[in-house]
Amino acid sequence: MKIQILIIEDNEDYRFLLSRACRREGFRPIPFHNGEEALKYLRQGGQLISAILSDLDMPICSGEKFIKEVKKNKSWNAIPIILFSAEDNLEVTALRLSVNFVHKGQKRDIAAAILEIKKLI
Repeated sequence: MKIQILIIEDNEDYRFLLSRACRREGFRPIPFHNGEEALKYLRQGGQLISAILSDLDMPICSGEKFIKEVKKNKSWNAIPIILFSAEDNLEVTALRLSVNFVHKGQKRDIAAAILEIKKLI
């Protein structure tokens, strides 16, 4: 069974690039447009997830709200989470939420996200 990575990103281009990079590493990406879609998937018994890569600023359900919901659920709270965002205070937010982070919008950000996933799984 392939390692499954939940990708939550509202930017279609980034969602595509992250999914493609995951597939190249042999992972199975499971992409969503926002946290609400991803929570629905998990609540419906979403398959075993090895890691979550989430944007922070998204419509409907932000990355922060999504992470708080994941952390409250005993079935999901051990899944490693990586924030992938261009937010100015990303380090502070990641520390507050007890998750890892990668700055989006910098050179080689996709490669850095994949490297962070590999470190955590």
